[in-house]
Amino acid sequence: APELDVVLKSFLAWLQGLGMILPSGAKDERFGRWCFATWSDADIGGTLVSQLATYCIEMPPCFTDWVDLKQLFQRHYKHGPRGGLQRCVEHLGMQFEGRAHNGLVDAHNTARIAAHMARDGFAFSR
Repeated sequence: APELDVVLKSFLAWLQGLGMILPSGAKDERFGRWCFATWSDADIGGTLVSQLATYCIEMPPCFTDWVDLKQLFQRHYKHGPRGGLQRCVEHLGMQFEGRAHNGLVDAHNTARIAAHMARDGFAFSR
């Protein structure tokens, strides 16, 4: 697998190509406010911070804002995320896609929950 610095550089270039960040790595919100959605504050606030520190990589400014979808799910649906991400997907009447605890699969299913919440009229905030 590629090293973290290579993947991060590629990811930031992709975000910049979409017009979501500036060359500095700061968020570009000319077309609307946005942030990352995680299934736990630990994803960015813990794991990413720790991994970047291990490799002496500075945290890009676009990662300073995120929402913990697990908490927002509980607040919006009045249903605790007991049983994890898969159980929450199923609670919304959807089928979990893929193998649980695979990063890409979990990201995809987290995005599906966020889209479902948005369709339900949920206003995302931290």
